[in-house]
Amino acid sequence: MRSWVGWHRHITLAMVASWFLVLEKLHVGGETPAVTVPQVREIFSRLLQHPPASPARIAAEVTRVLRCNEEARIYA
Repeated sequence: MRSWVGWHRHITLAMVASWFLVLEKLHVGGETPAVTVPQVREIFSRLLQHPPASPARIAAEVTRVLRCNEEARIYA
């Protein structure tokens, strides 16, 4: 029975992550957001902490990581 619980948890989190990415795509006007799967995983892990990080703090951290990734790509 335990494996079913883990499977349901995995599927639920995958569906929530997909829903998040669809909403983000709609929010930015149909353009694909530059958010990677590991970043979405990190966002959800921070939201599930007690107390959760504020949306502004999470957005600032994601923006910082995206900026660093873009600078690394440019200078490589």
